[in-house]
Amino acid sequence: MEQLQISHLRQLTPSNPFLHCELLEGQNPNETALEIPLFDFASTSHEMGARLISIPPRRAFARHIHPNAYHFITIIEGTGIIEYDSKVYTLKPNECCLVRKGIVHKLGAGEDGLLAMVVNTPTYDNGDQAHVHYMEEETLHSVEIE
Repeated sequence: MEQLQISHLRQLTPSNPFLHCELLEGQNPNETALEIPLFDFASTSHEMGARLISIPPRRAFARHIHPNAYHFITIIEGTGIIEYDSKVYTLKPNECCLVRKGIVHKLGAGEDGLLAMVVNTPTYDNGDQAHVHYMEEETLHSVEIE
């Protein structure tokens, strides 16, 4: 018999270092976004994963692509700023978006920070370099943490 994996978003706090934020003058270069997996990705053979992530105020990941995966991002708290295929969008709580595989994008937070749920299909373990490809000019400024 298969156990149902249940997560309660309001009871979870992202605490695992996830991605370095972009290197900006006057900002802590070691500051990271945080994540917590919502279930065991191996239980789906990495066909699907979901994370609760937090990004500090006015910070963002570097531009990147996922060559083989889609993201579905739902904003829970704060403001999401997403650069997607060279256009910038603002997402508020209860809004969501689909990031298609192979599209250059970056996710950031507004003045109030960001708490979001990100569903990936297929998914990856944090640090899997085959899954995330950073744009060359930003590779040195935003790297995955092992």
